[in-house]
Amino acid sequence: MSKFKIIIFFTILFFLNNNSANAANGCIYASSGNLYITPTTSYNGLPTYVYNGSSDRVTSPNTVYCVQAISTNGCYIKQSSTYSLGNYVSYGPLPCPLDKYTWILIGAVIGCGCYFLYRRNILTFS
Repeated sequence: MSKFKIIIFFTILFFLNNNSANAANGCIYASSGNLYITPTTSYNGLPTYVYNGSSDRVTSPNTVYCVQAISTNGCYIKQSSTYSLGNYVSYGPLPCPLDKYTWILIGAVIGCGCYFLYRRNILTFS
């Protein structure tokens, strides 16, 4: 039983200390919906993102990331010497609606695992 408690302790510790998923900021151009992700020096006091090629933008970012608006007309997109206003956003592995159910799925898997271990007399509760 003590090995089971140690495994549960480290599993919970792993899930609570998993800081590898961080959000980043970018700029969405409203007319095209493209997300520009390569920052450059600010322009007129607002964050500015440069567009030099296809690797500097994400087309249809809502299908890839969870995008949350920070401010409307809060950033610039620089292409050559032209600056265009865009919407300043935060994107990345943010809490999406599906993430609310992750703990339920983890609990169900752990519950099923404990049930099968208990049925095979590998796990005993005393």
